[in-house]
Amino acid sequence: MFTGIIAAIGRISAIEQTQDCHRVTIQSTDPVFKDAQLGESIAVNGVCLTVTQADPQHFVADLLPETLARTTFRFSQVGDFVNIERCLTLHTLLSGHLVYGHVDGLAQVVSRQIQRDCEDWTLRLPRDLLRFIAVKGSIAIHGISLTVTQIVDDCVWVSVIPHTLQVTVLQYLQAEQWVNIEVDMLARYVARLIEVK
Repeated sequence: MFTGIIAAIGRISAIEQTQDCHRVTIQSTDPVFKDAQLGESIAVNGVCLTVTQADPQHFVADLLPETLARTTFRFSQVGDFVNIERCLTLHTLLSGHLVYGHVDGLAQVVSRQIQRDCEDWTLRLPRDLLRFIAVKGSIAIHGISLTVTQIVDDCVWVSVIPHTLQVTVLQYLQAEQWVNIEVDMLARYVARLIEVK
């Protein structure tokens, strides 16, 4: 489980196709990752991955076909920048919202517009996910905890402050690119309770 507060930007340094999966190597020189442990969960662009190898500047994780099918990892290339976050501990500040690292689908960036001291982002979501989205509710975009400011048709708006742009891969994204989306788990459970009545 994660908070959606990105610890560092990493970079994909290798992608290897094995018989059963893809193996991805993430490079990060940030000290917070130097003691990554075998079996630890680390969120990469909002996707919960299990560390299978690690050294002070890299960690390796396997991507199963399900992960490739549901996430932007299917488009990833060596050299791509990625958001990375270590899992919650009992001593972690919960500054964002509870993020599971279970991506629900992809959204497409429609536009980025500068508004005074921040940027307004518009993203187009799959219609089956829109019922889990609420204005002032939380959403994880590439693993980043953000607040929804507006919903119109199949698009949602979020505002991104300069600090978030500086410390996440959002700074590199442009219109028409794809991002991983995870809806607020509370909304998913409420919807399920209503469905089974």
